[in-house]
Amino acid sequence: GRATYAKFLSKHQEVFPDYVVELRGIANGSQIAFETIFINNLFEEFSAAMPDGKNRGGTDGCSDYVVCEKISGPCLIGHNEDNDLRDLGHAFVLETRDFIAYTYMGDLPSGAFGFNSHGVGFTLNWLGPKNTVTGGLGRGFMSRAVLDATSLNAAIATVSRQGQSTGHNYQLFSQRDQRVLNVEVSPGGGGADEQAIVAVRNLTNAAPLFHANQYQTLNVPQIFSNSSIHRLARVRELPIPHDATALLEVLGDQGDRHYPVFHDNVSHAHGDLSDWTLATALFSLRDNGKMTIFEGNPKHGNVAYETKMVPFPTL
Repeated sequence: GRATYAKFLSKHQEVFPDYVVELRGIANGSQIAFETIFINNLFEEFSAAMPDGKNRGGTDGCSDYVVCEKISGPCLIGHNEDNDLRDLGHAFVLETRDFIAYTYMGDLPSGAFGFNSHGVGFTLNWLGPKNTVTGGLGRGFMSRAVLDATSLNAAIATVSRQGQSTGHNYQLFSQRDQRVLNVEVSPGGGGADEQAIVAVRNLTNAAPLFHANQYQTLNVPQIFSNSSIHRLARVRELPIPHDATALLEVLGDQGDRHYPVFHDNVSHAHGDLSDWTLATALFSLRDNGKMTIFEGNPKHGNVAYETKMVPFPTL
């Protein structure tokens, strides 16, 4: 365990020293050991590096739906942030001079979604490539770096960089450019300096896309859960959304009793075997842009937080 920890720490101190300092600040402020904070920010990567890591199961994770079909129509990114029951009430919206991000306590911003003062943002989905790299770069550090990206091209370069430990799915967008991309990333699997395998799919002026926790573009060996299979199948049964109301209806769907798209007390009372939806976010890129976070099932429209994207909000 110690040798594995040292590999990960050395790599991140080399590539992302400022973000390691941020974690030391979190450790100092929370009075929790830095080692605990660091490992927690690389939980998936450490898990994959363990002796039984190749046999790990798929994670019941988030859902995304992008609707950006026409220049004259809406350009929307909808996201259900799904996680364990223990995470309910342990995440918050972090507002800084440079970015706004939904953030888990003790984590780098953000393992969920956010955008910055350059109009660059993202939502995330867990993916489970079988080939992983011990001592490679963690997903949370990659998404933190996207919050510092000054353009969509810079964001693509960030998530495509070599030496990644495991994989991830990003919905990358630029409000300034009115562009949305779906990006799937997998490590090469050969070592901590190997080039990542990346698929970039344009979703601007394109058919709507729903993404769960499976590689849908890259053809790589992977693990995934029943939840992802069921959500993808259920969405195929539903009408394709073309506006915000219809998109939120899909993200709030509970038609599959055991593995619904949206998870809450209602779904678990009716047999939900999966996780919990902590929040639903809707990014609208048209006009000045807007990020809306909904409390409870998003089809009910209860807004918990909302902010414009341009001009960037000042503290």
